[in-house]
Amino acid sequence: LAIRECRLGPNSPTVAATLSNLSVQLSLPGDDQQVDEAERFLKRGLQIRLNSYGDGHPEVAHSLNLLANLTYYQKGDHTAAESLYQRALAIRERYYLRHSDRVAQTLHNLASL
Repeated sequence: LAIRECRLGPNSPTVAATLSNLSVQLSLPGDDQQVDEAERFLKRGLQIRLNSYGDGHPEVAHSLNLLANLTYYQKGDHTAAESLYQRALAIRERYYLRHSDRVAQTLHNLASL
C-alpha cells in the first residue's frame, strides 16, 4: 500500500483497489481492531473511487458492496448494510444488464439480510 501511494499518489484508483483487497483480509472474524481498520480502508477506497469516477461507476458499486458485506457480517448492522446494498444495486442495474452476475450478487446479498 505504501509503495503504491508513493508511486501513484494517495488518491489513485489503484490505491483504492489495494485498500479493498487489504480490507477483505483484515475483515476475517476474530479481531475487532482489524475489522475497524478494514472498515476505514473500505471507506477510504470508496471515497477515492467516488472522487475518481463519480457515483454511478461500477467500481463504486463494488466498494459499496464490500462495505455492506463488512457492515452486515462483521458488524451486524442490517439497516446500514441494506442501504449500502441498495446503492450498489442501483448502480449495477444502470450499468450492467439486469441479468448480470453483478446484479445477481447484490440481489443475493440483499435477500440474505
